Amino acid sequence: MSAAGRQTPGQTADAEAVSAVIRQMKMPANGTVTLDEWAEYAGLSKYRLTDAFRSLTGIPPMTFHNAEKLEIAKRLLVFEDMSVTDTCFDIGFESLGSFISKFTAQVGIPPGRYAKTMRSTGFAELFMRALSHGLDDGAGTRATMRLVFERPILSGAPGIVAAIFKRPIPSGYPKTWRFIHALSKSTTLPRDTAGYCLAASLPIRPSMAELINLKPALIGRAALCPDVAETRMEMVRPTVFDPPVTLAVPALFCRESNNLAQAG
Repeated sequence: MSAAGRQTPGQTADAEAVSAVIRQMKMPANGTVTLDEWAEYAGLSKYRLTDAFRSLTGIPPMTFHNAEKLEIAKRLLVFEDMSVTDTCFDIGFESLGSFISKFTAQVGIPPGRYAKTMRSTGFAELFMRALSHGLDDGAGTRATMRLVFERPILSGAPGIVAAIFKRPIPSGYPKTWRFIHALSKSTTLPRDTAGYCLAASLPIRPSMAELINLKPALIGRAALCPDVAETRMEMVRPTVFDPPVTLAVPALFCRESNNLAQAG
């Protein structure tokens, strides 16, 4: 979502305030800031700030903040080799149990297992094999809906990972997912699929750093309604108002990779 096209002075001011808050939410030092403190920083009441956040990002401010903190946690766990306990307190959580619970719920696997899997030898190869398991395998004789991706032509011709969640932000393991090749424009899902489709472009052969700190060139979000034959999703360049759409991607491939490793 974007502040572009917001017309009234009040809406423009709210968009500027939310943008300023989001930039501060990305700073590790601000992990303990509360909703009241964010509202004071923005110069808005906490109710107006919450309404503005929902309008511009699709989710409440503290949900957005927690998502940003978990993005920081993923980097600390893997690249800084930080322990789960140290990571917990470094990003502003006051309870280890609360951190592990939120990480597991949002990312899909516990932080310790996440770090171990992401550091594991041979992960890149398993990652590529997992991608192949996400290819559209058709829906057999079941009725299907067609999901069409409208995307600009980019250098590097990135593929797309599209996952279906209950909420408009990645949370845990997706209900289903697809990998769409660079030259493909669509995929199919069972006709009764409902929820939110969150999509992100993916480098053809991502490095570990790109996977953990994924900054997609294109993202897309769309609500899916059962029994609709076709849904079109516009893939656009992300803005400051877009929450991390790739939080669950590591969990997706951690789980798929573990399954493949055990099977192979």
